[in-house]
Amino acid sequence: MEINFKMPVVLSIIIGILGLGLVSMPRNVSASTNYSGTMSVSDTTRKPVTWTLKEGLLTLSGGVMGTPDTNHPQNGQLLMSLVNSTDIKPTGTTLTIQDLAPQIKTVKLTAPIWDGTPNDLANPTYEGADLDYLFANLTAVTHFVGLDYLQTANVATKEGYYRGMAFMFANDTSLVTFTSPKFAVTATTSPRDMSDMFSGDSALLSADLSQLDTHNVSSIYQLFINDTSIRTINLANMASYDAKTTDLFLGDQHLQNLTLSPKVHLTTAQYLLLTVGLSPDMTPTDQSTFTSQQWQAVGNGQVNFVNNDPTQRYLNYNPLGETYSSSVDEKSLVYHYTNDNANIPGNETYVWKPDKPIIAPAFPTTAVNPVTPPTINLAPYYVIATHKIGFYRTPNFTAGSRSHWFVKKPQMKQPTFTILGTATSVNGNPRYRVRDTNRRSMTYGKKGYITAKPAYVTATYDQVAPKKITVIARNGINGYNNATLDHKQVSYSQGTILNVKAVVTSGHVTRFRLANGHYITANKRLITTGKVTIPAQVRVKSGMNRYTNANLTTRNHHYIGKHHQTLKIIGYDYSHGTSTSVSGHLRYRVTGGYITSNPKLVTRLN
Repeated sequence: MEINFKMPVVLSIIIGILGLGLVSMPRNVSASTNYSGTMSVSDTTRKPVTWTLKEGLLTLSGGVMGTPDTNHPQNGQLLMSLVNSTDIKPTGTTLTIQDLAPQIKTVKLTAPIWDGTPNDLANPTYEGADLDYLFANLTAVTHFVGLDYLQTANVATKEGYYRGMAFMFANDTSLVTFTSPKFAVTATTSPRDMSDMFSGDSALLSADLSQLDTHNVSSIYQLFINDTSIRTINLANMASYDAKTTDLFLGDQHLQNLTLSPKVHLTTAQYLLLTVGLSPDMTPTDQSTFTSQQWQAVGNGQVNFVNNDPTQRYLNYNPLGETYSSSVDEKSLVYHYTNDNANIPGNETYVWKPDKPIIAPAFPTTAVNPVTPPTINLAPYYVIATHKIGFYRTPNFTAGSRSHWFVKKPQMKQPTFTILGTATSVNGNPRYRVRDTNRRSMTYGKKGYITAKPAYVTATYDQVAPKKITVIARNGINGYNNATLDHKQVSYSQGTILNVKAVVTSGHVTRFRLANGHYITANKRLITTGKVTIPAQVRVKSGMNRYTNANLTTRNHHYIGKHHQTLKIIGYDYSHGTSTSVSGHLRYRVTGGYITSNPKLVTRLN
């Protein structure tokens, strides 16, 4: 038959074409090989960035990036700097952008890095800093670490040549969440462009730009254009009075949670972008709950997420602020931000208005919105037990199904669990399916069920920023200059009281941003809300011993009671800290070891 006769001819042609292509293709790079190199720079008096790529982690040293390719920046400046590097190892390897892009999962900056524009280090006032497309087309990247090391002060746009920070993270199609550092720009004498900064990031669900400094930026066109999955955008503290901000959210049809600064200046050209409603990611999902198609300020209400993670389900959804239409009229949300915004007192979050208040289930799962790409693996929800609870083999709690009791412990020693899912008992009681993460327990590493009642378990990481916290960790905590906690700046000892400015999300956990600008953990086993005081000194009332550990099992000194010695308290701990069956007692840490806190033996001073 005719079709059978021609098929071999067609196949021959296809094979021939493929054969020609294979001849011209560069040698494939093995994903299992580690690579390293040194970026090529035009100013040889400056230290170039050296790099390594190992098991998906691209590590960049401090120095100057490769000289920008101004003819083809859309290929991605970082990718081009890598393939054009010198001293690439293994020796003889030829790299292409197509080779590298699928291999880079994480980009980590380890020291200050400048772009490769000639003379930008020799002349700090030079306005040609070129960061456009810097991290573009990194199609496999899911995390950026150390972005605050990137030097952005002199970023500017030189007409027909440089674009500033435009398309900086464009087409990073595996990026799910993004939290921006300041990226502060001080250049003011020519346009500074941040347009299309995240365009085409099709997997991006949440972007927090609340730290981004835009005071000297003049163009912010199409910031999130065609980010088809994005649901949550935080533009708190953004200043764009003098910037062009048309079409910020073009094509973002699933946007449902938007935080705006009073200094954000929208234009009526954006009104169509805020008319596509999507019901919150809760169970059950009911579009009829949002028939009004209106935006509503959260105001004095409550709208937040499980673990404070915008990629997870809503924990509460009850906005109580003013409502705004999604059409182009004087009552629209966009119109509300087109004037001088003098009547807007501060940052405000807007969500789709429900027809009646929705109180999300008290025991949410970690399931994600159906629009989330199925390949995304979100981290689970972490909890601690605040009271005595049982660990069971089934959701139906009986003595026969109970594997272990976890006693009530002091906050810094409370049992921890990783939630794997949810279940319900035959009587309708909510349960968490968990993994035991307590190393000294008899069920460590095992899977089972615990109660999901808020009176007994709570999130490991604080979800709301208190005004003050106290460090309770035995060895203190560190303060960092970013939310990823990878650049230590200072240490805070146990008992230190700190002022909190805000809670921020990093990955799937929360951090506290302090009033002094540092970032710290929000783990409740390491910090506690409010002020906690311990005595600065105690006086020995009667004879007692000092021990080398908090369990008071190894004596190393005896205090004679009649001497009534005064001891300086340098910290505290609890006995049986790793035990899940014994609660533990408070011990004072003094020079040389630990003593009891028993008021029959010591008197607290000041």
